[in-house]
Amino acid sequence: MQPFSRKSEQNYGTDLGKTQVRRAGRLPVALAMLTLAATGAVLLPATSASAAPGGNAYVANGSSSSVSVINKNDEVTGTIKVGNGPLGVAVAKGENRAYVTNSKDDTVSVIDTLTDKVITTVPVGDEPFGVAVNPWGDRVYVANKASGTVSVIDTKTNTVIKDIEVGGYPESVAVNPSAYEIYVANVASNDVSVIVGGDNPDWSNTVIATVPVGNRPNGIAVSPDGQRVYTSNNGSASVSVIDAKGENSKVVGTMKVDNGYLTGVAVSPDGKHVYSSLSGTTLPERKGNAVALFDTTDMSKPAKKIEVGNDPAGVGVVGGDLFNVNRSAGTVSVIDMNAETVRATIPVGAGPRAVAG
Repeated sequence: MQPFSRKSEQNYGTDLGKTQVRRAGRLPVALAMLTLAATGAVLLPATSASAAPGGNAYVANGSSSSVSVINKNDEVTGTIKVGNGPLGVAVAKGENRAYVTNSKDDTVSVIDTLTDKVITTVPVGDEPFGVAVNPWGDRVYVANKASGTVSVIDTKTNTVIKDIEVGGYPESVAVNPSAYEIYVANVASNDVSVIVGGDNPDWSNTVIATVPVGNRPNGIAVSPDGQRVYTSNNGSASVSVIDAKGENSKVVGTMKVDNGYLTGVAVSPDGKHVYSSLSGTTLPERKGNAVALFDTTDMSKPAKKIEVGNDPAGVGVVGGDLFNVNRSAGTVSVIDMNAETVRATIPVGAGPRAVAG
């Protein structure tokens, strides 16, 4: 087997079979807009997390084995039964599909978003957690926490074509919209695995770098331009900022909050702000929970805090709004990103853990 190298990267376009892509050139903006959600994180497509205005939001309810569907009017329009313990969700908008990880069944439910029906179930690794879709919608990446692997699903056949060994307890996965690279947050080993995608049997779907980050990274997301990767570090109240350069990726900064536990991460459509669910904090008004808002243009700025429901457990950008799931409250807080205030609180199923759209 040939090792992955810069020369290998030049073959991305040939091996993808979709479009001529070169790592240095990045993908066209129109294609980058297809990036999809990942839980806990989100890349949106996403996850790490945006969608076209007017799209539905899909919420994985971990304690009720269901997915709540929320429309653009903040109404729950349906509830979809999935497997046991759903913890992650990603949406392939152009393909009319949503993918939900069922942690207690070791499966992924595939939903047709035109009918909001489960059309098939795919066996994966042990305790699947985060999930992400590539920009073309033909590959789904599943972080299997207990088995320390990432399952690669071919969406044409809905079968696993490879299991990739990564770090300890991978919880979140995101796909770079501007380069064929996948990033995995490993909670137990405090690092990020960088995987190269494609279809080349010599080097595709292999780990090409491991990047040390903060303590207990449980969420990961990529900026819309593909230049930065962000991890929420639950054990160090921080967000690590990674310069996304394939095998040369490295941490170039850290954004911190004064206290609390961060879970999940998402990036604003303009890339200027990063959001993470923050629990165990003390707000001026009361002891409660919040979403931490970081300014990527000045990483030294203290994080702002937007009060949300009890036990915030994940974030995602859907349409023009930020969605935050409140696990213990069984609700979703919808945040106006311009006003930096909650504009709606929506009851969903029990124990919501992830959102994408």
